[in-house]
Amino acid sequence: RDANVPVNGTILREKALEIADRLGLKDFTASNGWIDRMKKRHNLVYRSLSGESSSVDEATIEEWKKSLPNLTKGYKPKDVFNADETGLFSNLLPDKSYVSKGDSCHGGKMSKLRLTVLLCCNSDGSEKVTPLVVGKSRKPRCFKNVRSFPTNYEAEKKAWITKALFEDFLQKLNKKMKFQNRKIILFIDQCSAHPDLQLSNVRVEFFPANCTSKLQTCDLGIIRSFKVFYRKQLARKAVAELENGNLYDACKLKLSVLEAMQFISAAWRSVT
Repeated sequence: RDANVPVNGTILREKALEIADRLGLKDFTASNGWIDRMKKRHNLVYRSLSGESSSVDEATIEEWKKSLPNLTKGYKPKDVFNADETGLFSNLLPDKSYVSKGDSCHGGKMSKLRLTVLLCCNSDGSEKVTPLVVGKSRKPRCFKNVRSFPTNYEAEKKAWITKALFEDFLQKLNKKMKFQNRKIILFIDQCSAHPDLQLSNVRVEFFPANCTSKLQTCDLGIIRSFKVFYRKQLARKAVAELENGNLYDACKLKLSVLEAMQFISAAWRSVT
């Protein structure tokens, strides 16, 4: 904690298992019960390091759900897709940590390096499209001499998804499905960056306005799971750098865009 590493249950468990392995304790599992007892012994509490709601029309949701079988008629579950983008502060560590009761809970200056990640997968979980990462720099220095990238990458001055970028994503997805001789249906929200294109192998359908929090599968846990896996990797790297003596304050941890893309790819593969 002196080095501003937010410590949660996952990090605590992994460190305990590492120590147990070094000590040759084969039967130690670092169970939830062990963590609870350790918190009580050492007077630890879980706190935030720093301090969307929209109107949802339930009638519209129910009406749309009733129309869903007709919309997806003729499509197998593997051919029903959803795509959505999310902002990702690629160097931002967890905002909660275990501390001793009575101690103040302060973190260091938070990183503001932001990327946008476009995620797309099908309804039965059998296919996840390679993520599209949007950053501010057109040619990051870390890309020099790199020929193969873990994700797709585009640049935009505010690191946002634009209509042109999303249209390019749709065209590439359509080309892929055409090559596979497949026809799919893709559900997306009514974001202004999402064009209504007529494509040969990808049929685009829009969710009702202000209802994606209840209807869109990416918003119902997929993006959250992706970010959990991403931040888990980030926390592991911070702990490893601290233990190796390469870092004295976790808030100074800086990932390059390429490293962030590698973490994004690994986190996306971990989502099931």
